[in-house]
Amino acid sequence: EGQMREESVLSRQALEAIREMAGSEEVFGELIEMFVADSQERLAAIERALVEQDAEALGSAAHALKGSCANFGAAHLEELCRQLQEMGYGGDMEGARALLPQVRLELERLHAALARELGSRDA
Repeated sequence: EGQMREESVLSRQALEAIREMAGSEEVFGELIEMFVADSQERLAAIERALVEQDAEALGSAAHALKGSCANFGAAHLEELCRQLQEMGYGGDMEGARALLPQVRLELERLHAALARELGSRDA
């Protein structure tokens, strides 16, 4: 059951492609750490844009996070970011605010799945 949930968070294929591109476990680990740090910054930018009622900033922050998620085959999170991006560019701050907890939760699940991925390699 745990495996099933993990698969829905990220794409095994995308992950293997990144691992192959990295060429070593060390570089693979660095790429994942960079993504985690970067995605946390982008989430903070989304939260900041909501607080400041800056629809344009919300749209571009959501767009940036969407692109990062696409690289890891995180389809559900990518879709949530796409919705958030549209809400931002459309000025729907209420809708975006309502969607934010889901984005935050899905990003946490993705980070956890990636951490497990790294952990299983060190063992």
